[in-house]
Amino acid sequence: MVSQLAPASKTAEFYGFLSVAGRTSTFVGPLVFGTISYRANNWYINNGFDPILAEQNGLLWAIGSILLFLVVGLLVLLIVRRVTAKNPMVYTTD
Repeated sequence: MVSQLAPASKTAEFYGFLSVAGRTSTFVGPLVFGTISYRANNWYINNGFDPILAEQNGLLWAIGSILLFLVVGLLVLLIVRRVTAKNPMVYTTD
């Protein structure tokens, strides 16, 4: 996908950015998931919910946060303009 979305003169830069983004997401994703789950769990327990129900609701909010990341990523992909070739290759089946 990177090779299709990146300009031909900047593919190395885009692959480097992809690598940095991948490494960052392996740190940020679990951190956000754990933080939201922990804080929501504590909030539910402090407001008198059963601990099991509080944990389930905390995990529900954490999963929702990950879904939010996915939706934002999808919106970014929809905004990116696809580069098209001026003289596309024609494939024949002779």
